[in-house]
Amino acid sequence: MTNPHLALRAEQTLVGALLQEPRLLEEIGYLRPDSLTHPTYQALYAELAQAQASYQHATPEQLPELVADRLKLPGVDAPYLRSLTENCPEPGDISVYARMIQEAFVRAELASHVDRIAARAGTIRGVDPQLDQLDRLAQALARQGAVLETAELQDPAPPVYSASAVAAEYETPADERARQEDLILADLLQNREQVVEIEVWLSPENFTAGPRREVYEAILAVAEAGEPVNELTVAWELDRQGATEAAHYVEESEVAEGPVTAAGPDYLATLVSTAVVVGVSVEIGTVLFTEDLRVELAVEAGRIVAETQGIEQTAVHGAAVESQQQRVEPLAHPEHAVEPAQPLIQPPPIHPTVDTQPKPRP
Repeated sequence: MTNPHLALRAEQTLVGALLQEPRLLEEIGYLRPDSLTHPTYQALYAELAQAQASYQHATPEQLPELVADRLKLPGVDAPYLRSLTENCPEPGDISVYARMIQEAFVRAELASHVDRIAARAGTIRGVDPQLDQLDRLAQALARQGAVLETAELQDPAPPVYSASAVAAEYETPADERARQEDLILADLLQNREQVVEIEVWLSPENFTAGPRREVYEAILAVAEAGEPVNELTVAWELDRQGATEAAHYVEESEVAEGPVTAAGPDYLATLVSTAVVVGVSVEIGTVLFTEDLRVELAVEAGRIVAETQGIEQTAVHGAAVESQQQRVEPLAHPEHAVEPAQPLIQPPPIHPTVDTQPKPRP
């Protein structure tokens, strides 16, 4: 299910990229204006696509003025359009933003058929296999898509998302380990080339369980898919994995000093707004990796020592028991008792006494 907030941000970013470089339309020619959800962004995209020739000589500074004067949309003036360009992470990633918009559109289209399919399936199950399949299909579509709230063209333009404005509400964690992990993630989001430097040896298990680990896992997934790592692509991946709360809501993680608030209203916005030195992820990541490895080796060594001592104690105890059994065995088994040894020299036999005195004659 695509988060409507993220879908709107993808549209904002795409329009902002085109306002900076209209020639990028060549990379997203397949995208139709009705694939965007908000009428304001639909109108802006359609104008930039249809009147591309009219703006080809305009500079990025002039383009917002020209588009605003031509369209005259409610709430869409030159400063508003400039704010769209200022909050676009990277115009060169426009193909990724277009893919996000198309993905959200397809999911919304699928979700729009849920009620019709559910009504056709009815409420009785286990009678008709085809109706059961329709019901399972409706449930699957309901999980995959969401029908976004529709807006009218005369409605005010959607507010521009600004990471720096959202990040102002974030409080720096008190735990040193958490601060170090935040710096690593901030460097990876702001300097995407650093991902290849650490993805091979720095494991998600080196991060505290919760938002930080989930953000790092999302960064690795985005990089593995060959897409650019930035705030929006990582947020989209988190939403796809069902871990949106890790990046957008306040959560608590257990650390050595007790529960500490790990994420503000938008954790990713904080990371991309944090001042970091390029390459700090490698430096701090090496420290965390070494610390975790040292702890792991110490635990493993303790386990081996305990097992060795247990084996030795078992051997000594077994020998003592065996010795005791050998001493007690003759008493315990009388049938195996040894007869007393006979003396080597036997005493002479005792014969009856014979009276040797002479008998007197009569």
